[in-house]
Amino acid sequence: KQNSAFGFVWRYMNDMFDKYKIKKSHFRFKINKYIDGIYIETFQNLKDAAKSVGIINTCGIRDCCDHLRESYKNATWYYQSDLTQPDKTKIIT
Repeated sequence: KQNSAFGFVWRYMNDMFDKYKIKKSHFRFKINKYIDGIYIETFQNLKDAAKSVGIINTCGIRDCCDHLRESYKNATWYYQSDLTQPDKTKIIT
């Protein structure tokens, strides 16, 4: 069952505003790219990161950011707020 679409929550008139938890979109997080542990670039979102390596589908980069895979397209990818990334000076919380 889906309670939201495109950032909007659908609810009945008398429902409380905090009744449904909203899953944050991965497209809103900045992404840091590393190759061999060296910082390369920061992207505004997953879509821009995917375009930079010539792909449309963002699943591989997202999986890397979510620590479900080690690397993708010869790079390691981290959300900018991830404390496990190699260059700690690039972390923005």
